[in-house]
Amino acid sequence: MSTVIREGAVGPEMKKEIVIVLEELAASSDIVLCICSSIAQATQEIAKNYATPVLRIDRPMAEKAVKAKRIGVIAAVESTLEATQSLLNEVAQESKREPVISIKLCSNAWKYFEANQQEKYFKRIAECIDETAKNNDLIVLAQASMSGAIALCKTTKPVLANPGSAVDYCVDKLLLKKASKNTAIF
Repeated sequence: MSTVIREGAVGPEMKKEIVIVLEELAASSDIVLCICSSIAQATQEIAKNYATPVLRIDRPMAEKAVKAKRIGVIAAVESTLEATQSLLNEVAQESKREPVISIKLCSNAWKYFEANQQEKYFKRIAECIDETAKNNDLIVLAQASMSGAIALCKTTKPVLANPGSAVDYCVDKLLLKKASKNTAIF
């Protein structure tokens, strides 16, 4: 993650690392979940070379989000904003929807995360959520690490965070895969 933050994008060296990790995981797993939104797009492109399904942690959240007319996206790291906005645009196009997407970098939040000051990190994210909610129907948290801030928000508008929906999505995919192999599930 620090490489992506420093370089602002997934560069050639990071792509080589992703290939190495995916080769190992694809050979030993039924499903792979990429939990970093900043590298998820590059991971999905590379994953096309493998039979094992590779899912983005933020895909299920994006599928829910594009049903709203005005979506506010919040991130603590700039590289995640572009990746999340790109995914939302892709999912919206696939769904034939045209939501208005606004993005906000939650300034100064990441320094708290890096310093392991979770309370301050979540408080800063919650402030950004409440501010962004004023002009949007729904809020998307671009990073899994941000989900702890939801409990501190004052807004009553939906705030989507990706860990829970991604886990549910993977379980469903695994159940479907097992079901297609004539495995009884009860």
